[in-house]
Amino acid sequence: MQHSSNSFDERTTSGRHKSYWIESTSPHAYSGILKQNIHADVVIIGGGLAGVSAGYCLTEVGKKVVIIEDGYIGSGESGRTTAHLVTALDDRYYDLERIFGEEETKLIAASHKAAIQFVEDTVRKENIPCQFERVPGYLFLHPSDEHKSLKEEFEAATKAGVDVRETPSVPGMLNYQGTCLEFPGQAQFHPLVYMHALCDAIEKKGGKIFTGTHAADINHEGITTSEGYTVKANHVVVATNSPVNNLVAMH
Repeated sequence: MQHSSNSFDERTTSGRHKSYWIESTSPHAYSGILKQNIHADVVIIGGGLAGVSAGYCLTEVGKKVVIIEDGYIGSGESGRTTAHLVTALDDRYYDLERIFGEEETKLIAASHKAAIQFVEDTVRKENIPCQFERVPGYLFLHPSDEHKSLKEEFEAATKAGVDVRETPSVPGMLNYQGTCLEFPGQAQFHPLVYMHALCDAIEKKGGKIFTGTHAADINHEGITTSEGYTVKANHVVVATNSPVNNLVAMH
């Protein structure tokens, strides 16, 4: 494993300002820039939480994995996250139910619950000191909102199988008047410490991680980097947050 300095450059963070997560960890170069043609069972483009989690799971079942990241691990959205792991979603459950129906909304809720449990189990299995902690989450009204929205959310979230309860106050918000919703069993953690530990586990299982390497072309056979090197693979996972194609104007 290679460590580089924590000076600002575009590979450290995709934003002008560094987050606490980026400031409190050193960027990891791992295998550095890809400088040869290689082959893998799976090539993953993007070294954020999605790409690293996929890489970890695939190496656990014996796949030969290569991760390509044009910055450092977690230098994009994952390094600038709130670090909340939630079933209390930004989208309201009553909106999800209206759009997708009750059964599909149950799957959405179950997937988030399973994701939190996966992180907790992985933290325990790999002994990761990422400050993982189960905490409750709270949803309360903005002054411009109406009380019926909390009632609708409580009913829809309950139907979806989410553990939610009504409570008369929000901890720490002394000026807030009225009820709110409490979502027990949410979680928080240090995402970069967690991702770096997963990357270490990936490398121990034979996976390769190349940072500072841009996937200039992606197709069904693998990827070609901006420097002309290729990763041929049986499967390609694109985990870049915003899609890296030019087929649509808005993602």
